[in-house]
Amino acid sequence: MLLHRCLLASLTKYTNKNGTKSHNTRFLVSLSVSMAESQQQTEQPTHTKPLSAQRRDAEFVRALQALPIEERNKANIKSYLEDKRKKVEAKKDVYCAGCWLSKRECMCNDIKPVPSFHRYIVYIHHKEWFRGTNTGILMKLGNPITEFITSGVEEDEARLAEILKAEPNNTIVMFPSADSVVFTDFLARGTASDDVEDLQKKISTLGLDPGHSLSQPSAQKQKRMNVIVLEGTWNQARTLLKQLPTWVPRIKLEELPDSKSISHMRKQTMEGRVTTAEAIAYFFKELGESEEAQEALWYNLKLRISRMDAQTNREGPVKGAATKKKTPKAEQSSHDSSL
Repeated sequence: MLLHRCLLASLTKYTNKNGTKSHNTRFLVSLSVSMAESQQQTEQPTHTKPLSAQRRDAEFVRALQALPIEERNKANIKSYLEDKRKKVEAKKDVYCAGCWLSKRECMCNDIKPVPSFHRYIVYIHHKEWFRGTNTGILMKLGNPITEFITSGVEEDEARLAEILKAEPNNTIVMFPSADSVVFTDFLARGTASDDVEDLQKKISTLGLDPGHSLSQPSAQKQKRMNVIVLEGTWNQARTLLKQLPTWVPRIKLEELPDSKSISHMRKQTMEGRVTTAEAIAYFFKELGESEEAQEALWYNLKLRISRMDAQTNREGPVKGAATKKKTPKAEQSSHDSSL
């Protein structure tokens, strides 16, 4: 714009007294006109999306705003997952639908089986779905009885509610909340079913028949537990925790890890925090799972880290690795929840 004004000023300077323009002046006029046309084209509004797509987006936003907050959240999650699935489908020749890594680095056929006595339910935040750095997927890959439940997906949420309704006394969630206890203390005190009022509250909350019988604390040690694992960043895990009934016992580790996470796929925000797979491996020991299961899960985690390194061409402090170069900060991201 400033250059255009300078050209106009030059036109006045080079105009002859009789009003005619010299050869240089005619050149300046031509250049000035060209710049003015170019400027008008630049100032034309540009659309990153076709107008029809913009209208659809606007209509979607208006429709969302008219919904109650709970329905709005469900619609947002549904829209997010639909978009994500379309992207995954578009790249189905590049990425593996099983392990969520590139097909070149697929680890599905190299996973070691992770046998377990207890049943694990990975309750995953919808924004963690199909992320290559996710480690909760290792339980789904290695343990055939693990259930994978995505938050906000109606049929998945219904399945979780079904488990809670069928086995309320045998279900716990891994999370170090203010009211969490270690697993040995949980077993020692039994369950809250000793309290008649609490028992009736459970029955009412779950919509069970008043004559429904819950397991007795004396039999707790012999029963398989449903262990809910919250999968996501720490903030996402807290959101998932709020979706669970408050009477589901919160369990924390009795012995905190004495070393840093072996994973560098995501940034650790606080000392002592580890990935979801590491947290499960530590809990395996306290829940009485076999050494075979513990070793297999650690192996699978190290395998995933090495495959992700190959996929993204980065290196980090993986135990047992030949090189220990530090991961650039620019390549790190928030980590998944754990302890």
